[in-house]
Parts: sequence; structure tokens; C-alpha cells
Amino acid sequence: MEATYGCGARHTQVILLFLSVLLAYGMRVNMSVGIVAMTDKNTSPNPDVLTFEWDDQSIILTSFFIGYVIPQVIAGHLAKNFGAKIFITVTSIVGSLMAVLIPVVAPLGSWAVIVCRVIQGLAQGFLYPCIHNLLSKWVPPLERARLGTFVYAGGPLGTVVSMPFTGWISGTHLGWPYAFYIYGGAGLLWTVLWMVLGKNSPADYKAMNPTEKEYIELSLGAIPAERVRVSLLCSFSKSVDLQRTIKTCLLREVQNTPLDRSWRGECGTYAHWQ
Repeated sequence: MEATYGCGARHTQVILLFLSVLLAYGMRVNMSVGIVAMTDKNTSPNPDVLTFEWDDQSIILTSFFIGYVIPQVIAGHLAKNFGAKIFITVTSIVGSLMAVLIPVVAPLGSWAVIVCRVIQGLAQGFLYPCIHNLLSKWVPPLERARLGTFVYAGGPLGTVVSMPFTGWISGTHLGWPYAFYIYGGAGLLWTVLWMVLGKNSPADYKAMNPTEKEYIELSLGAIPAERVRVSLLCSFSKSVDLQRTIKTCLLREVQNTPLDRSWRGECGTYAHWQ
């Protein structure tokens, strides 16, 4: 099997998942800073920015995790049975809409913000189990540590970016509502990209490079192990003719297609390598 280098379809999926984690954590933690601006009228120079006198700020900050813990048990099973893409799509849409709604419903009272945060946490509770499922289908074992780390690094980075950004924008003329609007809008934009480019597995990606698809499927055992040894010879062989012969024999075997006499002779020549 030829080694696949450069940016391929699996790297596109990894980058999308990285951005999803980055935005999800940004929405999760921006309330930690936003609640200060929401309750302090001196934060923004704009007198038209609404502020509130709430005495249940701790409940507002906790409410996200009330919803977050609920789907953890079943999310992985649902992703396995129905595909992770649809759940991540719904997660992003719901989480982003709740972020946009927080400034809209805040004048109704702290209870409305709490409801939005609980729903937001409930939606984001599906994210990590679904990401685990997708990585298990997209990332070859030899690349799993590197690409998996890259995806999950979106969490700390999202926190580092979101908190100072929320504090900065809350102190401008725009005020704290735009911290939620921007993150909500970014989440919805990401959802559009995900709906177009995101796939449940290489098998669902029709436009994917067939060489990369075969590389992933072989490494994950989608093709029986006894065929892997033959395919891997191509990675180490410098002979183009030898690579072509081995690949053709493997392809005919996978397709259960009889070899004609000329190919049968060439495959027999290299049979001792199996």
C-alpha cells in the first residue's frame, strides 16, 4: 500500500473536529467572563448595554453542566448506531442558537439564561462521544496520537481564546451581548461547513482519493489482515512494476474476480512473500 502524505480527506475531518471543539469550549466558558459584564454596569462605556442585578450567578454558571452530564452515557451508542455526523450537526446548531438567544432572553430574567445554558450543555454532551467515534473510523492507528491530540487541543485553546476575547469585547462599545452573538454566528457557519464536508466514515466520502481510503481501511482492519501483508509490500518496494503487480493481485482478490493467465503467473512469482 502506498503511504499517503500531505493533506487528505482525513485531515479535513480532523481540522473540522478541531474547530468544533474550539468553538464548543468557547461557548462553554464565555459565560464565566460574560456574567461579570452582565451584572456590572461599569464594564462597557455604552450606557445602552443592559446589565442585571442577579443573585443566582453561581446557578447560571453551573447550569451548563447540569445538561452536559445527561447524554454522556448514551451518546456513544447513538453515534455508533446512527452515525456521528447528524448528532454533531444538531449539537452545533442547538449550541449556537442558545448562544445567540442568551442576550435576547436575558431581560426576561436569570431563569431564561439558565434554561438556555442547560439546553446548550445538553447539546454539547454529545460532542466528545461523537468525536471519539469519528476518530476511530477516520484516523489510522499510527497517526491516532498525533491527530487525536490536535483535535482535543481545541478545548484548551478555545478556553484561552474565549475568556480574554469575551472580556475585551464586553469592555467595548458593543458590550457583552456580542460575545455571544459572535460565537453563535461562528458556530452556525461551522455547521454549514460540516454539513458539506463532514462524513461519518471514509466509505461515505465518494470524492475521496481511493489510495487514501484504502490506506485507512487497511490500517483499521476493514480489509482482512491476511491481505494487509501483500498490500504493505508496495510501501517498501521501489519497483513500479512490482507495485502494480501486487496492487492488481490484491484488487482482484478483494473483488473476488478470477485472474487471467498473465496476471496469475505474475502473482505466483511473488506468492512466497505472503
